[in-house]
Amino acid sequence: MNTTTIQNTYYDALFFASASMNEKKPFHLMPSELRLLLKLIHYSNNQTNITWSSENISKHIFTSITSIDKSIQRLKLKGYINVSTTQRFEKVKSRTIFINWDQIEMVNQLALDYQGENQHEESTQPKAGPKPLKEIVPVEIEEETIDLVKILEPFVRNENGKIDDGKFDKLMDLLDAFKIGFRSCSNIYTKKQLNTIYTVLPNQTKILTEEEIHQIQELITNLELKEVA
Repeated sequence: MNTTTIQNTYYDALFFASASMNEKKPFHLMPSELRLLLKLIHYSNNQTNITWSSENISKHIFTSITSIDKSIQRLKLKGYINVSTTQRFEKVKSRTIFINWDQIEMVNQLALDYQGENQHEESTQPKAGPKPLKEIVPVEIEEETIDLVKILEPFVRNENGKIDDGKFDKLMDLLDAFKIGFRSCSNIYTKKQLNTIYTVLPNQTKILTEEEIHQIQELITNLELKEVA
């Protein structure tokens, strides 16, 4: 396994694992598990052995301690993390969490296989000829949606491709401020919602610098241009 590669591309694997179509699969991630695992991976960028207590983690992702403990147990059972507990004092235990990149790599491969199969099916299906005008029925066009987390992912990475802790925390705070992103683990938005986020950004001066606001606005603008192209 190329650990460096999966550490840079794990988002696709985790979003695939959290998809509703995989609800009955052993690797499926519930929203609370996805949110916690993302934070644990964030911790692992600075320390291979994660020793944060449930109390501290709960403050960082605004989730109850009980929910944190349950999610840790579920992530352990599903193979995403390994947990080691040692007795320090008579009534005090020390817990260490390790990310199991092999499991994430396995899920990533399943995601790649799924995408490959779908692309093959689309390429082999015969193209239907034009329908007679009398058979064409007007339908309501669904508003285009955009994956906000994928847009903003480059914002939290430095020149070496690694996550910048300061920017990551600011982005988490920003997403929480809008009650979007990791709070509900929903990251799909319409253009109208995206424009709302875009116009509110300049008011987040306590969270972001002017340069960071410009970086995020540029990411959103570039994506809109790509969608049009």
